[in-house]
Amino acid sequence: MFATFLRPDFALISGDEVASYFRDLENRFHRLLDRCDSLREAVRGAFDIYVSHVSHRTNHVMKILTVVSTMLLPAAIILSFFGTSFEGLPLYSETAFWVMVASIALVIILALLMFRRWGWL
Repeated sequence: MFATFLRPDFALISGDEVASYFRDLENRFHRLLDRCDSLREAVRGAFDIYVSHVSHRTNHVMKILTVVSTMLLPAAIILSFFGTSFEGLPLYSETAFWVMVASIALVIILALLMFRRWGWL
């Protein structure tokens, strides 16, 4: 727009005095556009940092959920095995109960040690 005003064939505004004002306005306008571009890049950078932070937090939550599910799956399988009601099996004694508790504890401890070795805990 300012460049149009500076053209010599523009009849409404002419003269050297007006041209210097429009050049000054054009320079200020270009500086303002440059400033807007730099601010846009700063906002994009801040948004990228935010998205990276949310992704990191989501990965941490997924790691915790993986550890919890890995702890509960073997316990559920062992409990379902001891929860079966077959006649004549010695699963309903005090010794079998403690074997079940010990096997659940052993599986969970082994999984925790494995996760610690991998660096997840």
